[in-house]
Amino acid sequence: MQKKKRWITAGLLILTVGVIIGASFYYGTYIHDILEKETNAYAQELAQQSIKLINERVDNDYLYLEGISDSIGGQKTSIHSQRVLDILEQKSGITRFTRLAVVDLDGIMYYNGMEQQILVKDRAYFQKALQGQSSVESYVAEDGSSRTMVISVPIYRDGEIQGLVLGQYTMDELEHLMSIRYFNGEGYNYITDSKGEVLVHSAKGDARQNVLEDLKHVISRDFTAPDLEKFADNMQKGENGYIRYQKSGEDFILEYTATGINDWYLLLVVPCNVVDVKTRNVIDGTAFYCVFILLVLGLMAFGMLNGRRRNHRQIRRAYENIRSIYRTVPSAIVRFRLDDKLSILDSNDGFYQFMEYTMEDYEERYGRFLQPVLEEEDREWFLKLKEGLISREFLILCRDGQRKWAYGNFDVQMQEGALVVQCAFIDISRQMQQLSEAVQSASRDPLTGLKNKRALEQEVESVITESGSAGAFMIMDLDNFKNVNDTFGHPNGDKVLQLFAACLKNTFRGDDFIGRLGGDEFVVFMKNVNERQKISRKAEQLMDNFQSSLPKEFSGCKLSVSIGVASVPKDGITQPVLYRKSDKALYEAKKRGKNQVCFYEE
Repeated sequence: MQKKKRWITAGLLILTVGVIIGASFYYGTYIHDILEKETNAYAQELAQQSIKLINERVDNDYLYLEGISDSIGGQKTSIHSQRVLDILEQKSGITRFTRLAVVDLDGIMYYNGMEQQILVKDRAYFQKALQGQSSVESYVAEDGSSRTMVISVPIYRDGEIQGLVLGQYTMDELEHLMSIRYFNGEGYNYITDSKGEVLVHSAKGDARQNVLEDLKHVISRDFTAPDLEKFADNMQKGENGYIRYQKSGEDFILEYTATGINDWYLLLVVPCNVVDVKTRNVIDGTAFYCVFILLVLGLMAFGMLNGRRRNHRQIRRAYENIRSIYRTVPSAIVRFRLDDKLSILDSNDGFYQFMEYTMEDYEERYGRFLQPVLEEEDREWFLKLKEGLISREFLILCRDGQRKWAYGNFDVQMQEGALVVQCAFIDISRQMQQLSEAVQSASRDPLTGLKNKRALEQEVESVITESGSAGAFMIMDLDNFKNVNDTFGHPNGDKVLQLFAACLKNTFRGDDFIGRLGGDEFVVFMKNVNERQKISRKAEQLMDNFQSSLPKEFSGCKLSVSIGVASVPKDGITQPVLYRKSDKALYEAKKRGKNQVCFYEE
């Protein structure tokens, strides 16, 4: 009978071991797959952010060159006169452009220091300019050492195209726009055309000429020639996606996303070990836990066969070992019950280090509850957790009111009739700050620091809504501003624009919307005002502040400010309507002699 019990115990132990090993393997694979999908999604998000920054750079360059084009077109001299070439040389010295030049209708390029005549009439950007189109192109330098990026804008005079203005710089200028530290510096990227030709690459990129040609050398059983053909075909069709391949014994994921500029693509390469690093703690912990459970089960079986006293001793030792593993896991871990206050059942030292408290100080301030250190939105999300595995980013209130971003994995289980959550999380505050700064910079005018045209289109609607039933939408520009550029040059013109931006900030409230549309045109939305007298007084204050702050050398330029105003809700409640009506009012102010404020009238 005793022998039979031993065989039954041994059989149950073997069955348990098999189940644990199978469950551990499945769990590790499941976690790895989830994090790999999240990594792909995060990579796509970062790629889209870099693309947004690159497009913003190109849009700003277009806007800058359009201003130069308008200035040249407004002069009566030849577009390649020495005065024009001198201004272009001066501009190229204070901008990121390595060269600014003009091209006449015969396709001849002009710039200061030109050693021999350059003919560009066969270039695509020249042909597009003759059709009234601005464009951006990339060309290999004559010595083959680098690539040059060329942005072209037509020059109009009296409605007729007189030539074009060119801005040139090396493609390497775009590299710092791709400098977000992808996955702790492990990821890197390229900008290529749809044929895989490398236009620019980050420092770690090793495909120097053509990505498609480079990938031909890594064709294998897992990454086949048809896979490469499909990748090339998708790029030709302008489609996005990703591929996996192995190179020098290491696996990689390559995300490819169209930039929206010509047929250019952004390629983000991520080593697959990034996913492995993310899951290593989980997998190692699972492996250690599995081995430990096997040890505990062996000890328990031995104890059951050899008496209660020894069994108790082994169980106690097993508990202490589990606690040791729990304390030494590198991430913060907290185990809590899903009740109204999220009662903490257990936690490791990493949790209190993350919170910057000792365990005693935390419990003295908050008790054994997690709910007080969570944002309201996150509390509601926690209380809605269901059984299973899930991941999420959330904010935690730490010592001295500091808030940190955390990325957590949640394992929710039903235990003794209540849902219990084990959460392991890490600090991602730095990554969230970098992403926030990148998004914010995309909505700012680089010259004045004010909101740009994109911000006007995306944000002002919500500002108008917040203002409720009262507000004033103003469009303003600087009268005779062209005199400054013509007399003192564009750098001094930029200083005047910066001075006027400072006047706007000093005149209006911090929660009013203040932006620059481009050139010398600005927009302001004043919240919570409906008295015309108060609006007029504020506008006149701006005009006085601007005049009093102008340096004496600009007095001969006859600078002043004209302002057009549309009221909310009388003239409209949406940005397009208010913009159109305030623009008509601005036209009326100009018509009446400039340097005044006009309200929109039907």
